[in-house]
Amino acid sequence: ALRQDLQLYEVSKNWQESAVTWNTRTISSSWIVPGGEYHATLLGNIAFSNVVALSGQWLTFDIPVSVIEGWLADPTSNNGFYLRPQEDKGGGSAGGWTAKDLVQFASSEHGTSSSRPKLEINYSGPGGNLPPVCEVELSEDGAVVLGTDVDITASASDLDGSITSVQFFDNGQLIADFTTPPYQHTWRAMPMGLHMLEVVATDDSGASTTNAVEMGVRWLEQSSFFTNNLDDAVGWTFEGEWEYGQPNYSGIVSGHTGTNAIGTDLDSYYNFREPIHFATSPAMDCSDRVGVHLSFWRYLKSADPVCIEASGDNGNTWHTLWTYSGTRDSSKHDTSWNQMSVDISAAADNKSQVKVRFGLGPEDGSYSGAGFYIDDIGLLDSPTNGLYDIDSDGLEDTWELVTYGSSLTASTGTVVATYQDAEFIVNEGANKTVDVVLNGQPLNTVTVQVARTSGDADITVSVPELVFTTSTWSNAQTVTISAAQDGDTLDSLATIEFTAPDFIKAQFTAQEYDDDKDRTPVVGNDPG
Repeated sequence: ALRQDLQLYEVSKNWQESAVTWNTRTISSSWIVPGGEYHATLLGNIAFSNVVALSGQWLTFDIPVSVIEGWLADPTSNNGFYLRPQEDKGGGSAGGWTAKDLVQFASSEHGTSSSRPKLEINYSGPGGNLPPVCEVELSEDGAVVLGTDVDITASASDLDGSITSVQFFDNGQLIADFTTPPYQHTWRAMPMGLHMLEVVATDDSGASTTNAVEMGVRWLEQSSFFTNNLDDAVGWTFEGEWEYGQPNYSGIVSGHTGTNAIGTDLDSYYNFREPIHFATSPAMDCSDRVGVHLSFWRYLKSADPVCIEASGDNGNTWHTLWTYSGTRDSSKHDTSWNQMSVDISAAADNKSQVKVRFGLGPEDGSYSGAGFYIDDIGLLDSPTNGLYDIDSDGLEDTWELVTYGSSLTASTGTVVATYQDAEFIVNEGANKTVDVVLNGQPLNTVTVQVARTSGDADITVSVPELVFTTSTWSNAQTVTISAAQDGDTLDSLATIEFTAPDFIKAQFTAQEYDDDKDRTPVVGNDPG
């Protein structure tokens, strides 16, 4: 008969559920030992000799009380358990098992909830009521268009009693009240701006727990009124090495759509000198258009300055509306076609002969690059006074912009901050990290301000800002939160915020655990 011991250890390093693999433990860190790292102390083992007979049965380990006490005293030390066979020779035979022997365990995502692993703790505490547990999910994420229906779903439970009410609030105003599950409400996203959607669960002893999610509501989508996919270059004028055709240099072998594009020397590096050179469009009609934006796809690999200019009088006068200084660092160059949008309303609104031009130079002669390529150009405008079926009821609703025009702003995305554990707890004299990304590709470089906005000054952040580009927006950047050693015995709190213009901020409460405070819980096993 087959015989092998299964052994249980504590995982020794923190890891991210969304990123962990056999080789990696977070987005940016790898396991030193493939398969995971664990403490040397054996917590428990189970021997069994018939794998098939155990199918569908529970395996139970008695965990030392000291492990759970350690987790309660320092939640950051809880990295979970590591399960492995006593012998693991990577194929062949190990303890009577062969390479074909297989043991499978139900995970926390198993389709049958009753089969998922569980940790049972028998304990005695100081008494008193425990607050309820409350979680909330939204059917939409980040920023939504005005009038979108958003499903808010809450789950609430109480370990030592029952849930008596679950209430939903929008910026402090009650929008739904439940006494029995399911706790679900459909909220219509309006008015424009940021909304704090809160769910408050209350138990039969009057204790309550609040869970909140921030959501942005923006104006109707901009509408496209002009497109040119550059299947030809009729009406365009080119200076210097600007030209039209099929690219074939530095990995660029076609336009964004189709074969052709406009670029600087399509089959080699550019070789500009003084002065700056331009590729200029034909005139486009923007009469009766407000809030005009230029949209296009770019491939930018320039070590020298580039710019975008617009004219509302057929090229007689020009407005510089976007500039880029260039870089020799090729890791910051575009590695694929990227869409970009530039506000040209200052030159184009209500004008009948609008031109745009793309410039590169002057080049200093020391280093150039592949250059600047463009494709698939379009013009968009803001909604105007008129009729829109904003609430999807089949009836047109009248909306008036009044004097806002193109000054209407919209939240274009969300700053996302993630960290290990459900709460952000850092021990006095220690550090803990946060990974920060954007939830979608921005049109331009985004600077995220990092700050402790309130709370104990002993809690500090490692950097004042983070910079994300159109190519690095999804690469996590790490911020270290530190709690200074002090002489008191008090825990403390601080609010940490990550903010960027036109983005919904990320915010959480950092909790400092004071190591001078006696917080040892009373924990025991119940054999019965």
